[in-house]
Amino acid sequence: MMEFSGITQFGSKDFRRAVSKIKGVHAKSHDGEWRWNINPDAIDYDEIERTLGGFSQDDIAHFKALVAALNRKQATEGHQKDVSEDTPAYDSNPSSASTSCCSFAEFIDELSKKNKKDMTSYTVIGDIINGYQCSEDTLLFDFLDNHNERQSIKLFVNKHTKGKALDLEALNDTRVKVSGKVNFSVKYMSMNILADKIDILGVCSREEEYERYAEECTSYFHTDEEQKHFTIPDLTDIGLIPGPLTGKTIQGVSDFVKSIPKALREHIHAADAVISDIPSIIAALDKLNQEGKCQVIAIVRGGGSSESMARYSDPRLVKAIYESRIPVITGIGHQSDHLLCEQAACRNCGTPTGAGDFLRRQYYRQYYKKLDRQREHYNAKTEFDRILASANKEELLLENEDLKEELKSLQQENELLSNKLDDMKHRGLLKRIFNIG
Repeated sequence: MMEFSGITQFGSKDFRRAVSKIKGVHAKSHDGEWRWNINPDAIDYDEIERTLGGFSQDDIAHFKALVAALNRKQATEGHQKDVSEDTPAYDSNPSSASTSCCSFAEFIDELSKKNKKDMTSYTVIGDIINGYQCSEDTLLFDFLDNHNERQSIKLFVNKHTKGKALDLEALNDTRVKVSGKVNFSVKYMSMNILADKIDILGVCSREEEYERYAEECTSYFHTDEEQKHFTIPDLTDIGLIPGPLTGKTIQGVSDFVKSIPKALREHIHAADAVISDIPSIIAALDKLNQEGKCQVIAIVRGGGSSESMARYSDPRLVKAIYESRIPVITGIGHQSDHLLCEQAACRNCGTPTGAGDFLRRQYYRQYYKKLDRQREHYNAKTEFDRILASANKEELLLENEDLKEELKSLQQENELLSNKLDDMKHRGLLKRIFNIG
């Protein structure tokens, strides 16, 4: 068990509280500072994703980096004392009776040397994403399968790589067959593939899945015109996914809440949901529909990688949003994200802040209409009071007679028009067309 102490700048208070609940992590506050006891052997990275999935990706990456640093610290300090026979720091021959003790840095260096001697060439099929030009002659990509970011490796493509269309734009977001050798990067402490040859097989799994889902969900989409003209009359209560508003803060929720009027903040019905879990979102949607306390449901979350956002094109979520009895608006990710759930919503607002702005406009629009009605009523009443105060009895009687005559004239005109309409009903088609007979 190793300790990081005195770490105060470690995400938000809610993020630190969530981290403290992860298995292998123990935290306590001492003199205004957080002290952390972390057992790296007990850390489960899948649990990190489940527990912290709703927080900022930067905060999650920061925590993972701390755990990695702790691993390095633990390994470095290990060479200062005898290594337990049960847990050797590094053993080049596991079957030997003796063990070789070395620092973590020495272990990495030794591993790198052994890896360079391995001339095995591998051929693998997968997706390449997040490409960028890391040098004049070299491109670097994330290489993974079926947008699973937890199982990825770096892929280097240089000018010596065999294949067609090896420029950044042509390769990014494609599914490829790669042949190359695996290397260990001492600088980044990561495995990578140096490609010898690349064959493009088609679009990446994420794009292929999106196209397949889009075809499946076509009947659930609203048109741009329908979304543009969507309004919410008499807005008093909002359903919010995810919730709750207390406890850990979900990325994007605070931006949404800050964007709506204070009067509406007191009427938010937050449904608890794991924003990265589609069944959880659907369950929260069903719950708000059953309660029936709100006039609109907002699904919001902050941005993320293209792979993490792909889940919001799941046909189950698209269908649930479209079939929701209470209208649903979306504010997920960034304006540049194209998600199928956004097309099923009554209104896609692009971002959490955009969703809040839309509801603010809806609220004040009805507020000002109410003021206009009150003003019209007030003006009419004021005019009546003015006439009543200035007129005498004879003038009012004459005004009443004039109004009676005007009403009688309108009734007579209405009767003539009714008779003419009845007459036209009995005339033939040709006579009506040419107005004869």
